[in-house]
Amino acid sequence: MLLIGIPWLWIFWPILTGEMVVGFRDSAYLYYPLFQWIDAQWAVGEIPLWNPFCNFGMPVVADGTSSVFYPGKLVFFLRFLSYPARYGIYLAMHIPLAAIGSYWFARTLKANRAGATLAAFSFAFGGSVLFQVTNVVYLVSAAWLPFGLCCVWKFFRTGQFRWATGGGVCCALMILGGDPQMVYHVGLITIATAIGEFIQRKRGYASGSSKTWKRDSVWMLRVGALITVMIFVTSGLAAIQLLPTLYWSQLSERTNPEVPANVYQAWDSVQRDGNIQAVSDALLGDPIGSAEHAYQFSQPPWSLPELVWPNFSGSPFPTHQRWASSLAGADRIWVPSLYVGLVTVLLGVLGIRFWGRRRRQVWLTYICLFFMLASFGWYGIGWLCMEIYPPLGLETSVGPQVGGVYWLMTMILPKYFAFRYPAKLFLIASLAISVLAGLNFRISGIRYAVGWCLFFLGLTGCGLAAVNAFAETWMKNIFPDAVFGPFDLVGAKASLQATLVHSLAVGSLVGILLLVIHLSSRRLQPNRRKLIWGLSCAIVVTAAVDVAISNRWLVPVIDASIFESENPVRDDLIQLKAEINGPAPLRVYRSTFDYFEPRDWQNQRSLDRLSEVVRWQRETLYPKHHLGENVVLLGSFSSISPASTQEYLESMEWYRNGAVLPNGQQSSVLKWFHVSLEYNTDEQPVFREFEPVTHFGSALPIDWMFEFDPATETQGTTNPQCLWISEQGQSRKRTDQPDCQIVEFENSRFVARVSTPRPRVLTFFAPVDHGWSVRVRDLGTNQTQPAKLIELKDWVLAGTSRFSNTLLLQFPDPGEFEVEFTYSPKEFWVGAWISGFCWVAILFGFTVCMIRRRVLPESRQ
Repeated sequence: MLLIGIPWLWIFWPILTGEMVVGFRDSAYLYYPLFQWIDAQWAVGEIPLWNPFCNFGMPVVADGTSSVFYPGKLVFFLRFLSYPARYGIYLAMHIPLAAIGSYWFARTLKANRAGATLAAFSFAFGGSVLFQVTNVVYLVSAAWLPFGLCCVWKFFRTGQFRWATGGGVCCALMILGGDPQMVYHVGLITIATAIGEFIQRKRGYASGSSKTWKRDSVWMLRVGALITVMIFVTSGLAAIQLLPTLYWSQLSERTNPEVPANVYQAWDSVQRDGNIQAVSDALLGDPIGSAEHAYQFSQPPWSLPELVWPNFSGSPFPTHQRWASSLAGADRIWVPSLYVGLVTVLLGVLGIRFWGRRRRQVWLTYICLFFMLASFGWYGIGWLCMEIYPPLGLETSVGPQVGGVYWLMTMILPKYFAFRYPAKLFLIASLAISVLAGLNFRISGIRYAVGWCLFFLGLTGCGLAAVNAFAETWMKNIFPDAVFGPFDLVGAKASLQATLVHSLAVGSLVGILLLVIHLSSRRLQPNRRKLIWGLSCAIVVTAAVDVAISNRWLVPVIDASIFESENPVRDDLIQLKAEINGPAPLRVYRSTFDYFEPRDWQNQRSLDRLSEVVRWQRETLYPKHHLGENVVLLGSFSSISPASTQEYLESMEWYRNGAVLPNGQQSSVLKWFHVSLEYNTDEQPVFREFEPVTHFGSALPIDWMFEFDPATETQGTTNPQCLWISEQGQSRKRTDQPDCQIVEFENSRFVARVSTPRPRVLTFFAPVDHGWSVRVRDLGTNQTQPAKLIELKDWVLAGTSRFSNTLLLQFPDPGEFEVEFTYSPKEFWVGAWISGFCWVAILFGFTVCMIRRRVLPESRQ
């Protein structure tokens, strides 16, 4: 508890008090403002179901990053604390949770207490986990992963259904926390373990030392039942999020790639089109579109030395000191350091077993190796061949990812191509090597670690000499970073020297302790047993201090006042909003193609650059900083974005030039404002009106009014696959002025007033979600009746711009109407009832088991 608690308080105390906030990457511009907006909805008693402020609106629960119903979110209801403090507690509490889980996991696999403690802080404070404070949903899944794998191991060893239930609970918490991919990986490990166990039993049966075939069949049925229980428990507890996500993901560009992304889609494509060459290029060539996104943030193989040398590749912030970014094929970094400690790596590597009776170590070895290779992602056999022997010319025919483990997973595993970022998989390898070190933390393991420690010291000493002699030569031509400025050669060299000196000091101390233990273990007298125990504790303490000091910088924090201060552009937004009548918020367009950070950043270094980046993100409404400003932002990205929205935003004719009707009128729906790429004299971003400026501003694109000809119903063209708006199509001609105005605007409810002297059609462009219900009230007769939205797919406007998922609402009679849109998806409510029932059943069963464990022993006495 001390070895975990003291480093935890030392690292996280500033964010626990709310004085500081993690101010880097997704934590700064996505999770902090998103969770704050969700918290505000709960504060006013509203269930956050629909977010109207991102693009054309999106469901909140269906987007896994929101993690609305994750039980850990209860910390946000401690409203006597400031929001920065609650957010900091939410991040920080998952680190000790990960430590507890890995400790329990190691103890379950028969590690001693010292070894389990080593595994606990090596995993929880290792770079792969600690840096996930910048990407919250993966921190949540990292915390629950050891518990899940422990349950998997236990139910294979005991065959008890309670462990299958426990594994299902852990997987459900991962899904509710926002990371379904980790659950996919736990499922793969479970299935692979079952296959391995079956093979072992078959080999034993062949040698005559196993159970009978009948008992093997019973074992197989029981394992199948356990896995089924685990699946049902996971699905039931997480149904409140699973059902909306499954529906929403069907509209995503991830699940609808431009080219075949796996062998199943390739087979369908060949059966449909017969173009084998195109399919071959898609599977074996360079990935494009959403398939290319799946390989972003791959873990480069040359980053593995970071496991034993802290900050070996150089820090990317606050100044640019990452010399590894100049290496050929360097990708964007997911984690700047993989460091888990010298002792952990030495004992973990020595604990590797590919076969033998130590089945626990064999199991962990294959988990570590598989997910480490899979984390390389982009760096497959194709990349290796091109780097080793470029004359092969493979770059013209074979993609670099081909032949890699991640590529095989993408090709073979159903729907796996929809996930992204292979480097996330290294976290599982980090857990495996930490627990391996814990299992090997005994006299037999320490005996061989002495020689490897001496080898490490020699290698580190040679590396220090090489850095002193050649660092300036190989580092002098490294390119500047667009955000963190020119490469800091002096700082990078000093940092690398400090790293190697630190490693020499730690390695020397650990080596001496290991050597004394090795020599003392030859005569195990009572007093020497106490000495060995004390020296073992000293090694654990040394390793804990080493990891804590080395990885503290992986929690990048900035002053909380930067987030809580008033946005400097708020006055500009209020002035622009004043031009819009009604309660609808302002709609702002922010290009997703241009990041347009200040140009002088790549030419100037700043130790306060993280704070400057957050200020700039807030001033330019970088997603999701617009949520607190009551602004609808076009160009706000999410983990699941509908393909129709992407098509809309990528239509250059639409948002840059405006689609032009044949009569010469501009058909832009809204009044657009765009964050300028230019800066004023003070290098501050400014807003400018997007040209051409149209007549009307609105928060929802429901102000298109077209003439309606009832005669078209008899021709069967009320829902055509392709609707042309042109001079020839007089029955669908846009009016000069809109006759629609929003009069009420809430998150999940919108009311528009429509006035039409003749039959017309109201056009409603938004991602199609059948959770919307529409009611129309005739203000003349005061009669209300439900209405039905007609979906138009692939609607072509003037033959140039293509839009999907456009909805029409017909008004066959003239008059004045009030149209009410209400969002209440049935998937959510069905999932809520299922999850509620399952959670109550799980808690009831847990309570009964606890009571029985207390009562039965007393009754037996």
